Amino acid sequence: MNYQAIIEKGLSLGLTEIELFESSSISNQITYFQNQVNTYTLSNTKTLSMRGKYNGQMGYASTEDFSDEGINQCLNCVLMNAKYLSSTDVDFMFEGGATYQEVTNQKADFEDVSFDEKVAFLKNLEQRLINFDKRVVNVELDFIEKASKQRIINSYGIDLEKEYSYMVFYAQVVAADGQNTAAKFEAGVGTKFKELDADEVYNKITKSVIDSLGAGFVETGKYPVVLSRDVASSIISAFSRVFSGEAAMRKLSILTDKVNTLVFGENITIINDPFTDMALFKESFDDEGVPCQTIEVVKDGVFTGFLHNLRSAKFFNQAPTGNGFRRGASTSASPINLHVKEGNYSEEDMIKSIEKGLLITDVQGLHAGLNPISGNFNVQSTGFVIENGKLSRPVTLFVLSSNFFEMLNMVEMIGNNTEPNFNGVASPSLKIKEVQISGK
Repeated sequence: MNYQAIIEKGLSLGLTEIELFESSSISNQITYFQNQVNTYTLSNTKTLSMRGKYNGQMGYASTEDFSDEGINQCLNCVLMNAKYLSSTDVDFMFEGGATYQEVTNQKADFEDVSFDEKVAFLKNLEQRLINFDKRVVNVELDFIEKASKQRIINSYGIDLEKEYSYMVFYAQVVAADGQNTAAKFEAGVGTKFKELDADEVYNKITKSVIDSLGAGFVETGKYPVVLSRDVASSIISAFSRVFSGEAAMRKLSILTDKVNTLVFGENITIINDPFTDMALFKESFDDEGVPCQTIEVVKDGVFTGFLHNLRSAKFFNQAPTGNGFRRGASTSASPINLHVKEGNYSEEDMIKSIEKGLLITDVQGLHAGLNPISGNFNVQSTGFVIENGKLSRPVTLFVLSSNFFEMLNMVEMIGNNTEPNFNGVASPSLKIKEVQISGK
């Protein structure tokens, strides 16, 4: 496809700037249940998104029709939207002139693996899970393979491409013992089929689902708690928008007036690192073509500044940080590979340090139970009672109530167990001095 011709056509229509964003993806999924393939779905999509400026107003449109007629219709929609849709937001395009850090993402080898090999992988894992314990009553597995490619071209000469691919398999196991039931979920991810770690998923899920049978209740009170890495990651992910320059621009971040202020405990450092080896993917540039960069958004408890896309950077008269990622037609200022800097403790170390408290392993309804501005949240949780430094019994249906900022000022121990190949936001396990628990 002649992208330059599309840009020239858009300019001839009266657009003063134009950007094309091509996105193609392949996604295949095998669902395995009761010793057979339950579903097999294949998806292959390709979309061209356009945005262009007319009289200072940006218009947007997208199409999956790559014919001349489809392209022309899309260009005309961009022009009409720019002419007749009004918005108080002012959008910008990257004018280039930057250098980019080279990154390498491993290409997943799922195309070299036969369908039968993938099914055999799932069949073997299912049999192992079913045979583990007679209390296992249900197992459902999924195998998903994805590949994605994006290209950004604009009238300032930007022409960039990026791609990534991976495989992920999910296991959900339900166990029952009389009237008591427990359900657990685990996943494994990677780019090389022979390196997918079914043993790790098997070991984690079999232990957790059986240990969770017969969960009781915990009395209401204030307890020291250990947040598992999954729970800590979920909470930090839910509040990660407080670091967004766009949220600050819209008065939706409590940190707006707290740059260079101590906001968390001095043992907390949170890093936006598009190049980290811990993450599944690395990013050289964002979806606006701006170079990505490593930023300690919180350093030793001090909030150092917001993550910006072009729009929020212009609003605050600052340089963009390479955090403009697409959410539909336009971009928003979002973190990439955001993670809490690891400490020196294992989760077992944290548990041993508590005489009476809780290990929280699961939370539900997090986004519905939080206030992103105040930082308050209330979430239904499950986990284990800790007594004399050991896990004593499973508990469920209790509510964890806290404040994001207060909680990260009460972190006593930071784990060394960040999930390898994480995607999005990650944290190791955290020991919190005290939180409110509402239970029995």
